[in-house]
Amino acid sequence: MDFHLGFLPDIDPLKQLPAACAAWEAVATHLPKLLLGNTLRQRVAALPAFPLAVLESSAQYERAMLIISFIGHAYLWGVTPTTDRLPAILAQAWTQVADAVKRPAVLSYASYALHNWQRLDPTGPVAL
Repeated sequence: MDFHLGFLPDIDPLKQLPAACAAWEAVATHLPKLLLGNTLRQRVAALPAFPLAVLESSAQYERAMLIISFIGHAYLWGVTPTTDRLPAILAQAWTQVADAVKRPAVLSYASYALHNWQRLDPTGPVAL
C-alpha cells in the first residue's frame, strides 16, 4: 500500500456503485428526505437483496460499506421510535460487506470520512 495520501485511500472514492445497486444508492442519496418523511423503514423493507456479486474492486466494497452503514445507522437511530433490530435484507448486506472490508458492521470513521470525499478539482491535488 502506497501512503502518498496519508490515511486516505490510494484512489479517489467512488461516487456510485454499478447499476445493479441503484435501489440501494437511491435510498442512500435520499436518506435525509426519507427520514424527514418517516418513510425510511418502508423503503428499506422494499429493497432487493444487495447484489454483492457485482462488486469487483476494493473501491466498490468501500462505497457499499459507506452507503449500507449510513442506511443502517439511520434505520436504527434516525426514526422515532428507535429500534434495536435490523431487517434481514439490511443486516445480511451489512455483515457481508463488513466482512469483505474487514471491519465491523458499524458506521466507522473509515467509511464516513476516509472513503467519503472528492477532489475540489478532479485533475488537481487533494485539497481542503
